[in-house]
Amino acid sequence: MVVIGIIAILIGFLMPTLASVRQHAKQVTCQSNMRQIGQLLLVYANTYDGYIFPLGDEVQPRLGMPVDRPQRWPTLVKGLERWNHPLLLCPQDEAPDEEHSYALNWYFFWHKIRFHNRNFPGGLKPGEMILMGEKRAEANNYFIGSDDDYEYAADEYKHGVRRGSNYLFLDTHVSPLPPHAAKSAYDPWTSSPSS
Repeated sequence: MVVIGIIAILIGFLMPTLASVRQHAKQVTCQSNMRQIGQLLLVYANTYDGYIFPLGDEVQPRLGMPVDRPQRWPTLVKGLERWNHPLLLCPQDEAPDEEHSYALNWYFFWHKIRFHNRNFPGGLKPGEMILMGEKRAEANNYFIGSDDDYEYAADEYKHGVRRGSNYLFLDTHVSPLPPHAAKSAYDPWTSSPSS
């Protein structure tokens, strides 16, 4: 009985640690997915005159919802080529809307930012500009491009209050940001985009 009691106490100590390790593993897998997507977008930009992600036409420039699935932006990026490629899923999300966990930064389109730019507005560095962030599982957004998009779709707490969410930056590094730190990093140039 004493041995069983000791084992039960040890298991009680280990369970929270194992849960924390599982959560951290999901966050690291998510970071890896975003990093790989960043590399694929860099290849895309090198092929298409520095454009960071595929753009549509004047009527429907954002290649996400409500564009038909076979014509959404991931289908046009070599290495993804599917609207629901597994790299677009964070393991933290069990069944995200439209089968993707990330949203691109549409402000890059508004501010005409390309990968090959050298002089960014406000003296910003590529490592200070969010290219992609994690979205809420229930949001169908492929892009964050307004305060409304951010409030509805951005997930500041994907990996918990302490860990925040992961973000892919223009220099293709991925790191978490604490909650409330990302909003200004999506559009550090202005408070709202202008057309």
